[in-house]
Amino acid sequence: MDLIDPRPILLAAGMLYIAMPMAVLMILFHRHDRLNAVVWCLASAGLGVGAVLLALRGVAPDWLSIPVANAAAYGAYFMRVPVLRRERGDTAQWGPWLVVWAAASAAITAAYLMGWEDRHRVGFNTLVHATGAALIAHHAWRLAGQLGSVGVRLISLAYAVYGCLFVLRGVRMVAGLTDDIPISPEPDFLALTAAALLTSLCGNVGYLGMALDRARLKEQAQRQALDRLQAQQQAMELAAREREAVLHERYRSSQVLAHEVRQPLHNAAVSLQAATAALAGRPDAADAGHAVA
Repeated sequence: MDLIDPRPILLAAGMLYIAMPMAVLMILFHRHDRLNAVVWCLASAGLGVGAVLLALRGVAPDWLSIPVANAAAYGAYFMRVPVLRRERGDTAQWGPWLVVWAAASAAITAAYLMGWEDRHRVGFNTLVHATGAALIAHHAWRLAGQLGSVGVRLISLAYAVYGCLFVLRGVRMVAGLTDDIPISPEPDFLALTAAALLTSLCGNVGYLGMALDRARLKEQAQRQALDRLQAQQQAMELAAREREAVLHERYRSSQVLAHEVRQPLHNAAVSLQAATAALAGRPDAADAGHAVA
């Protein structure tokens, strides 16, 4: 039975890892946190470059298909973790993760330069990939719990499966149940390659969905804030109209009250003047008329 050549699948996964994040970046560049979007998409493209270089092993120089390819792939893990932390509102901690990336890249480069056997080098590489996938799955799951985003949960599940397949291959390799060839036709490596395709799709589509959900929630929050502001303004205008109505009513009431008070006083004044004139024995109709006026 002829075994399936994993190189075309690996090459397709690599090309997908390169193409998809570029499309995602163009969509999110003005809609999402720019630093997060750029780093996420560049990290994904780095993993794609690593997969393409690995698929070209035997054609490309070994220094490209081994240390450079693995260093590019490692960056996809250790640069995405800070992005997920920032999305969650935590500090990114770029420095420590850059150090981890540099250390892992230096270790695989040293293994290549020291002439490690493929078995040992593949074992170390499997450990790094499994750890990186587990880290992304963990941080994505925490972010999904915070946002309630289906897209982020999809990222977490995809990377969890991807990491488990790396662990499975590592265990089978240690147990002698599979070969230690970097590009193997064994079922475990083929499953791992297929999972890489799925992880690329879920990672980019999930991140895009999360970013668009956030943009929609932000727009909704802004709209609600605008509605509250308009409601407050309408309430202030209504209160102003009510105050104006109360003041007008008070003014009208004071005018009526003044009239009601002034008229009896005028009548009393006329009566007093008439009484005074009568008592003095000299009625003065003109003065009385003047008082009435």
